[in-house]
Amino acid sequence: MVLMVEKIPHGVVRYFTAALALLLLVLLCPGSAGAAAGERHALIIGNSAYETLRPLRNPSSDARLTGDALRDLDFHVEILIDADKATMEQALAAHSERARDAEISLVYFAGHGVQFEGVNYLLTTDSALAAMGDPESTAIDVSRVVQAVQASDPTVGVIILDACRDNPLPPEIAPAGYAGGTALTSGLARLDGVSGLLIAYATAPGQIAYDGSGANSPFAAALVQSLEQPGLEIGLMFRDVRRRVMEMTAGAQIPWVEEALVSPLYLNPIEEPVVAEAEDPAAPAETVEERRDRIQIATTPPAPGQEELDWLLLAALDEERRPLGAEAYLKIHPQGAHRAAVEEMARTTRGLVIAEGEARPEDEYKLWTLVSRTGDPALLERFLALYPEGDFVEDARLRIATLTDTAQATQDAAIDDPAPPRNPVTQEAALDVFLGTGMTTFSLRQRPTTVTFTSLPQNGVLTVTNMDGTETALTPDALGEPVTITALAYRPAQGVLEARDRFTLGAVETGRGLLVQAAEPETISYTVEARVRPHDCDLLAGARFDPQGVVIGNYPNEIVPALAVPACEAAVAEFPEEPRFKFQLARALTAAERHGEALDLYIQAAEEGHVTALYALGAAYEFGLGVERDIDAAVGFYREGAEKGDLYAANSMGRIFQNGVLGEPDMEAALNWFLKAARGGHTFSYNHLGTMYLEGNGVPVDHEKAYRLFDASANAGDIYGFNNMGLMYDNGYFVQQDPEAARHWYERAARGGQPQAPINLALMYLGDHGLEPDEAEAAFWFGEAARLGNPWGYANLGWAHENGRGVAADPVKAAEFYARAAGFPGTDAAAYAERGFEGLPRAATVRALQERLAALDYEVGEPDGDWGPNTEQAARAFLADAGGQAEGTPVDILSTLTLALTPPEPCIATRGLTIAGRTPETDCAI
Repeated sequence: MVLMVEKIPHGVVRYFTAALALLLLVLLCPGSAGAAAGERHALIIGNSAYETLRPLRNPSSDARLTGDALRDLDFHVEILIDADKATMEQALAAHSERARDAEISLVYFAGHGVQFEGVNYLLTTDSALAAMGDPESTAIDVSRVVQAVQASDPTVGVIILDACRDNPLPPEIAPAGYAGGTALTSGLARLDGVSGLLIAYATAPGQIAYDGSGANSPFAAALVQSLEQPGLEIGLMFRDVRRRVMEMTAGAQIPWVEEALVSPLYLNPIEEPVVAEAEDPAAPAETVEERRDRIQIATTPPAPGQEELDWLLLAALDEERRPLGAEAYLKIHPQGAHRAAVEEMARTTRGLVIAEGEARPEDEYKLWTLVSRTGDPALLERFLALYPEGDFVEDARLRIATLTDTAQATQDAAIDDPAPPRNPVTQEAALDVFLGTGMTTFSLRQRPTTVTFTSLPQNGVLTVTNMDGTETALTPDALGEPVTITALAYRPAQGVLEARDRFTLGAVETGRGLLVQAAEPETISYTVEARVRPHDCDLLAGARFDPQGVVIGNYPNEIVPALAVPACEAAVAEFPEEPRFKFQLARALTAAERHGEALDLYIQAAEEGHVTALYALGAAYEFGLGVERDIDAAVGFYREGAEKGDLYAANSMGRIFQNGVLGEPDMEAALNWFLKAARGGHTFSYNHLGTMYLEGNGVPVDHEKAYRLFDASANAGDIYGFNNMGLMYDNGYFVQQDPEAARHWYERAARGGQPQAPINLALMYLGDHGLEPDEAEAAFWFGEAARLGNPWGYANLGWAHENGRGVAADPVKAAEFYARAAGFPGTDAAAYAERGFEGLPRAATVRALQERLAALDYEVGEPDGDWGPNTEQAARAFLADAGGQAEGTPVDILSTLTLALTPPEPCIATRGLTIAGRTPETDCAI
């Protein structure tokens, strides 16, 4: 919990405290001799059981966990649990003397922290908020901890503060009655003047840290995992801690480090030097993110009926950008209706040369939307020439490299080299190890065999199966000793995402066929590399916030079915016992709208223990995806999943109660469920809670709380958080109104696939939002909203074509777009579109219908806008073929026709604030 109290003079108190600290060092430990050279000393404090403050769940267990980890690294550790102020002051003074002249003096604190007038205080168990007008009397100034470490004059001083145990969520944030009603802050302030020290914060200055719902806080768990990795210099180690915490909290908590060290420091050094194998500088190792980006590059055919949207996009480009846009358009739509016009455009402008720097920045996204879908390296190179320092440089380069690389990596878990050199003395062998698949077994050609291990892997564990069938995990004690085995298996250490883990063994009886085929019996030494990485199915279809996942995961809009489905089918075939892959295959099938197949797999995964599959089943029954709608069944699955810790399910329970799906809305229940999900870092709930506070829906209006929640969502990379941040700046809620900041956030959301952000951008360009009005730009963003499946995109395109706003007036196209929006029944957009359709000239609506019938090979004659016998007969035939009635209004018929050519999105997720009433309340995040 982090508090801000009213300002009072405190300079005199701080100087007195510093003097008192020095006096305590003399009085408390007058005869201590200090530490021996090279010793490491740590004082570990965990305060959970506060007397008058809200108790915390994990600091005491975090202190014990951290202390045990440091003991394993040869630290002399003192652990203090639930210390009052006097005890904590004495412990600091004793530690300062005990660690005198040590190699490392380290202090770790877990518990409540407060900030007052830029000064940080650690709260002891007897701290009282009523006394916070004089913070020195009830809390420990962090500068006191700094003095205790510096006074011991170690080679290196380290202070670790896991002391912002608060959540940016109501009702804990800013409760009344603290220090005269002063609001809570969001975290500790930075410390200055820390020469020779490293100070690590559990979260960034001014932000919050989570106590955690498990056995330990995210920061403490990540810290211990990183401490267990040998050979990490302390700066690199805390970067590893930051990565782990960000993964555990979906980016909502970002650890921070202030350091002024003059030499490298290793808390867990490697005992023996390891000579790393030289790497090819031309082929650096891929990160998880790079690999995911690379395998997602594919040319996918456009959805039916999307050509009109791309034509609108091409028309929005200026004359100098159209040559490249036209060629990209023709690659995507080689047989499109506008082919002749685009070919002429490309032919007459192909020789146009555009110098670097002349391209308009506002055209970059439009051009990228076309060029990135072509799969043509030459067009991507031309795009780079136009935008050498643009937003998509890295994406373009990665796509070019991938598209020109024809080498295909093989993934074979069995080690097999059929043609090694004759009578080899040493052999290289490799094993692909996929995370979260249990032990990976080597394919031994001879069983049993006697081997000797001369080195062990650093990032995993080797297990051998003995002659009697027992299994033994190898330790350093086994090195150099012959052992007869019938099987050999490897498992990566917890927390390892990607590694090339090497170890060495030799066959002392015979080398024939131990790991690779040998020509003659001979003693052979093998250097084996275990290549640890996530499976492509995890990278392509893993779910954000999946507690049983092995990577950060994807939001639903990030799944590319053409790639994810085959990758996950391969994973299910290879690892049929792993329910995670069944769940992820079902997600990929859901993205491909193969809901019946997905449902069967969700059921299997749930029965086999995959918790998030319960949420997916709830969504299937709530929205009728592959099964008849059944709200009671949906809520049953949601509740079961939420009670087992699934954050998606908890968020959905909040939405169920908020929307009154089971009867009257219950905002208290909704708030509690949203809080449960949000405390686990689930960004969808951040957006729901932020919207509640923005609109005063069941809670008091509080724009600051809304902003903090949206900001946490945006920091985690959620596109709905981006959109909501745009709304805050667009309307001046809590922050100063800033049109450029609003446009920035909306564009980030739109580029990520958030379906409401393009509508918000278009409205800004129509005027009265602080941007220069630009109706053509507005029409473009309406088109982007339509491309993302938002019915208001189609409805507004109908309005634009009807009235000639940003596009040429064309009532026929207006009729088509209105009819497309009408294909989302029950939405405000559909009702608006039906009214717009009825106001169009009859000849325009009839011609639009005729053109659509003709496109489906129904005989209507020449489209002329006249409802004659041919048109009526064709319409009746189409309705009969479609299984509809023989009668129908023109908008019904045309809507059905447009849907026949352009299937609608199954649903539109609105996890945050949207324009009131403009988007259906659904949640598609499976």
